[in-house]
Amino acid sequence: MNETSPHGFDIVRRGYARTQVDDRIAALVADRDSALSRIASLEQRVAELEHELRLGRGQIGPASESA
Repeated sequence: MNETSPHGFDIVRRGYARTQVDDRIAALVADRDSALSRIASLEQRVAELEHELRLGRGQIGPASESA
């Protein structure tokens, strides 16, 4: 019966060093999670800026927008 790594790879006699693969995958997962967190933060900031823009346009009024 084959063993598997924590990330689901079969452990075989020949191939890559198990710890190197596991470490690389862990680093990639951490990078992905960091990127997803940054995306969520940036999406929130975009929503805040869009809200500020709508408020600013409301203060200017429709007559000034066509000028």
